[in-house]
Amino acid sequence: MRATATIIPSEAAAARAQPTPKGWWGAVVVSGAFGLALLALAVPRVSLEGYLLTARPGLEALEAGDPVPGDEAAAFARNVSSVARGSGSPQAYALAARAWIAVVKSPGRTDAADALAQAQSIQAEGLARAPADQYGWQRLAYTLSMHNDWIAAAHAWGMAMRTGPFEPSLMGVKFRSGLALWRYMDLDERARFAWLAETFLQTQRQEMLDQVRRLDAAAIVRQALANRPSAAVFDHALTEPR
Repeated sequence: MRATATIIPSEAAAARAQPTPKGWWGAVVVSGAFGLALLALAVPRVSLEGYLLTARPGLEALEAGDPVPGDEAAAFARNVSSVARGSGSPQAYALAARAWIAVVKSPGRTDAADALAQAQSIQAEGLARAPADQYGWQRLAYTLSMHNDWIAAAHAWGMAMRTGPFEPSLMGVKFRSGLALWRYMDLDERARFAWLAETFLQTQRQEMLDQVRRLDAAAIVRQALANRPSAAVFDHALTEPR
């Protein structure tokens, strides 16, 4: 299977070439959320928690692909990054990295390369402060893969597994990214992927099989599970009716 960079959760976004009236209303909502977040940043002694609470709606809308006028998305990401660096808050660093990744994925941007560098930098800073953040390692794997730094991305994926091997909400994403990064993994990372494939099959069987079929990845899973009893279980599962 060809490696792909679509390996991160919660930042899905289909481009909207011609916004509908609903799309324009979404732009108004996003713009308003950004404005509130920037206003909160400007008011003295606003609590960090209050700022993050204000920033989240705009970030979630941006990640969902809602259109954002002008350079508000990048300005928003810069301001969240400033809050993260000023506060040292792991939560703020996570929001900043997500914001920059959303900017990268926005259609038609000419500054995507700079936004990608910003995303990678802010996520690395965040991990220096919170090295056990499996979501942060997964985001770093994503930014590295987008930069075609596949071996480093595989190592970041391995850290996401080490810091949080069993996280049901992230299991599908880790599995999908593991498929993309399999060829670049070292032996330890491959062993972790084999464990993940077995656990995913046991706990979220249908989702695992759906991903394998959609990505035409049965050969990778068979290679990962070679000489394990679960290999036969996997092959049998593929023959089950959908």
